[in-house]
Amino acid sequence: MAQEIKMTSAAFSDYVRGIDDLYFLTTKNGFYLPKKSSSAINENMLVNVLQGNYWCLRYDDLRMRPCPKAPTKEVLNEKLQKLCHNFNLNIGWIDEKTMPDKEWMVAVIATLNPQDEIFRKDYVAPPVRKRL
Repeated sequence: MAQEIKMTSAAFSDYVRGIDDLYFLTTKNGFYLPKKSSSAINENMLVNVLQGNYWCLRYDDLRMRPCPKAPTKEVLNEKLQKLCHNFNLNIGWIDEKTMPDKEWMVAVIATLNPQDEIFRKDYVAPPVRKRL
């Protein structure tokens, strides 16, 4: 078994110089992250995922299901919030303003609830209403 290396905050600062390094480090630690361009990705979120304060799906647990026509981000976020609440998973880094991309949310829903309605053959996403 690999030995865990502890490093000081100064050494960590030398190794991680920006959000790109932090994103890379978090991914290398086995976390399945939303796209880097996603509004949910920020330094605070990445640090808290690494420290275990926030939950994030790991590659080892990832289960994919087909969902050719996903519902809106708002519908996916609502489903995700309910699922994570039921499993007591802290996703405090996700809210209406900082949402992950659709692909990530669909993957998490597929992992936590592969029987969700969005994966059924007869599922039709609700029509998208244009916002003013």
